[in-house]
Amino acid sequence: MKRKLAIITFIMLAPAAMAIAMSSGSYTLSGSNDCGGRSASSASNQVTRVSIGGAVARMSQSANYVVYTGPKRKKEIPPIITINSVSKTALTTGETCTIDWHADRDGSFIIELGGDGTPGSGTQLASGNCLAAISVLTDILESDLTDNAQNTIHIIVDDGATQSFAAVVLLDDQVGPDVSFTQVTIRGTVDSDSITEVDVDGVPVPVTARQYEAIVNTPASEIYISIKNQYGATTTRIIRLQ
Repeated sequence: MKRKLAIITFIMLAPAAMAIAMSSGSYTLSGSNDCGGRSASSASNQVTRVSIGGAVARMSQSANYVVYTGPKRKKEIPPIITINSVSKTALTTGETCTIDWHADRDGSFIIELGGDGTPGSGTQLASGNCLAAISVLTDILESDLTDNAQNTIHIIVDDGATQSFAAVVLLDDQVGPDVSFTQVTIRGTVDSDSITEVDVDGVPVPVTARQYEAIVNTPASEIYISIKNQYGATTTRIIRLQ
């Protein structure tokens, strides 16, 4: 009898436990990513369940997902400037050098003489815009350079976010090479057998078979040659070393 009572009690309690069952739950997910602009997302889910005798009486669910994207930050990698060619690296009066160059992106450029590659640190010679991978021909006049000196030309490119430069060194050469004489050999002839010697810079030089030869060490800018015949007539010739 006790065993049956226990079974009956179980049967009576089980439906009561299942009569009303309510459960609820919710979650929220959010995230953000900064890549120059901003991207953010969120989601929520809310569920309420009421069961009577195992049957679902009501269920509700909601969800949100929001995405915001702003403009991306420009790359902070400086432009790459390539010097394709330089027509000549040494200029003299009136000459022109052409520099062929390009950048790897669109931007603006300035050409400066001197300075350190920072815009405004040198003397501006030219300016303009460049397109990615398209050659730009820049002419540098000798008259723009400092005479008799090494001149650094800076090509500065700005893409709107960052900038960089490339440099070309040109020599302005207004002074020709110096030539000096350490020894000069003079050979000549006379027109008379009566002439036995000539005077070369004050030094007597013998004449043999109407010919003479003289060596002058460390000569001056002018060398004097004097010849006197038997009658006392004198002829002077001047050799100028210029």
